[in-house]
Amino acid sequence: MRLLFFGLIISLGLWGVPPQAQALNIQKNKVQLQSLIQPADTNQVLNRISKYDEYMKTGYLATKNRSYQSALINFRKALKERPNDAYAIQAIQNVENYIDSKVNNQIKTWATVAVMIALCIFWFNAQANYSNTKLNRASLWLNLREMFDKYDDIYVKLRPEGAWHNGKDGHPKTVPEWMKVEAYMALFEDCKYMIDNNILDWHTFNNIYKYRIENILDNPHIVCEQLIKRKAGWNKFLELVGKLKEIESLDKVDKYLRNELEKKHYICSEHPTETLSAHRERIITIPKITVPKQENCMLMLKSFIDKLLG
Repeated sequence: MRLLFFGLIISLGLWGVPPQAQALNIQKNKVQLQSLIQPADTNQVLNRISKYDEYMKTGYLATKNRSYQSALINFRKALKERPNDAYAIQAIQNVENYIDSKVNNQIKTWATVAVMIALCIFWFNAQANYSNTKLNRASLWLNLREMFDKYDDIYVKLRPEGAWHNGKDGHPKTVPEWMKVEAYMALFEDCKYMIDNNILDWHTFNNIYKYRIENILDNPHIVCEQLIKRKAGWNKFLELVGKLKEIESLDKVDKYLRNELEKKHYICSEHPTETLSAHRERIITIPKITVPKQENCMLMLKSFIDKLLG
């Protein structure tokens, strides 16, 4: 294109000039054209080749040193110097793959580190929660012990060799005494609610307070008055007894308590003066039905026939 352009100028410049002058000018313009065009194109090509080689060498060296961003910049400059160059294109693809691989490895590394940190935090939190749970349970048991200590007088009377232990006459007699016994038993019902909601551990509760429940059950008067006559108001306590004795239903618990009273020859009756034998006879005795004797039946039949015939 440049040769055509300069040729056009020369032709235009020589238009209308004598032939001898034209020949001299053409020769002169050729020399000038060669001196102007050929060295410039050659230097430009050589410069491009030297820049391409420099960028490629710098890119390979950066790749070797794992400076992938610098390598990518140099390979792209080399491709700009020599467009569609297969070596530069391949080098760029390789470096981009290295960068992607490096990024993925970094992501995996950081993900692993994050998981490890999360596991460590979880472990420390679990340990802290476990310790807090143990402390809270210990505090709960101690508080429960303090609440039971308020009824030490009832506990002392119901324990073996106490004033109310396993005796007909040893039992609460005044209203304040009955109120305190009921409050003492209600505390066990509260424990049953906490056991049902997994606040208290049954195994621990059974080991610590089983004997206290046994002491209450050993007093037949309390069992009769509270757990049999007023059983509708002590469902949770009866459930606790059933769990303690491994009895399935409240009806079976009621039968169990009645049988235990029978073994102790204790009368649990609405009639306080009734004797044991009278109590059993009143429950077991079937009303007698008078049956006419056979002779009386025959006489009645004969009388009926006589009336019909008469």
